[in-house]
Amino acid sequence: CYVLAGAAAWSALAFGAVDQKWFAPAELAVILLATVSFWRQDSPSLSRPLQALLMALFAVPLLQLIPLPPGLLALLSEARAVLRQALESAGVPTSAWRSISIYPFATLSAWLRLVCYLLVFTLAVWNYQTLHRQPALVGLMLGLGLFEALYGITQYLTGFPYIFLFHKSAIGPEATGTYINRNHYSGLLEMILPFLTAKLLSHMDLHSGHQEIGRAHV
Repeated sequence: CYVLAGAAAWSALAFGAVDQKWFAPAELAVILLATVSFWRQDSPSLSRPLQALLMALFAVPLLQLIPLPPGLLALLSEARAVLRQALESAGVPTSAWRSISIYPFATLSAWLRLVCYLLVFTLAVWNYQTLHRQPALVGLMLGLGLFEALYGITQYLTGFPYIFLFHKSAIGPEATGTYINRNHYSGLLEMILPFLTAKLLSHMDLHSGHQEIGRAHV
């Protein structure tokens, strides 16, 4: 649970992990945590339809990385085949076999992100249902949201143009927190709201439960 919390904090604080080199440590931590956790304990049980769906979801991006002969490439992706022919006509050297993906590195990076997103969700649910370790993760997410909100407010009110030591190129005051993109920043704050709401509702239920117990004793 602490590894998940650390990976989430790193992803947000490292400029929103928009660059692969900044997101790679979080990916590695999640994959290692999932490997160790599911090796030492029973892995979460999944229904057969869900297993088939996940396998298909993971297979589609990988299939786009396989080099294909020109005929099959044109059958599966006419636009990709037209692009290949255009490159050849422009004198750009291309191999006979090409993948459907125009940018294989980006496709592979997106696939790794997809794998990590699923592992994070599975580990979070597994920790809550099996190990009951959700408070640390929820507490860190709330703390992270508070820090980012205060950082963004400071940026907007004072015109502070830095993310730590990095100078932003934005014109005028702008709240981005530790993110480069303000839309990604607002997305983080929106994702924190359900944690805050759940925490408040849980506290209210616990408080009302204590009051009922007190009245019963009286």
